[in-house]
Amino acid sequence: HRTDVGFDTSSMGVDQVVINHAWGPGAPHPSLTELDLSHNQLAYIYKSLVAMTKLKSLKISHNKLGKLPPDFKDLSGLTELDLTANEIVACPHDLWDCPALVRLLLGSNRLTELPFHIGRLTCLEELDITNNKITA
Repeated sequence: HRTDVGFDTSSMGVDQVVINHAWGPGAPHPSLTELDLSHNQLAYIYKSLVAMTKLKSLKISHNKLGKLPPDFKDLSGLTELDLTANEIVACPHDLWDCPALVRLLLGSNRLTELPFHIGRLTCLEELDITNNKITA
């Protein structure tokens, strides 16, 4: 019996995702454990995304994100975060407070530094920061 609940909108040309309490047919449910928004045109993620506290895997690669919403620490069960190929300049400080994060993919963004707070990710096994603007 599988308990994971997934929602895949990858490669659908989506430019906006609004997550609220009016869950209609086909809308993401707050008990989702996997959400794939990759290969779309997303430029912004609403703060309501971090209210989906049961997420374990969040894939938002190949979009146009410049920044992320605050309160990532609320996604305490998140084990995988794929933000590859966006336009992210900096990560929210509380991203480093996601205790279960094992896989963090930040390659091909516009990061200029990697904060020392990354040391808080004690479960981290894979980190990709290739193709960024990190100099030191």
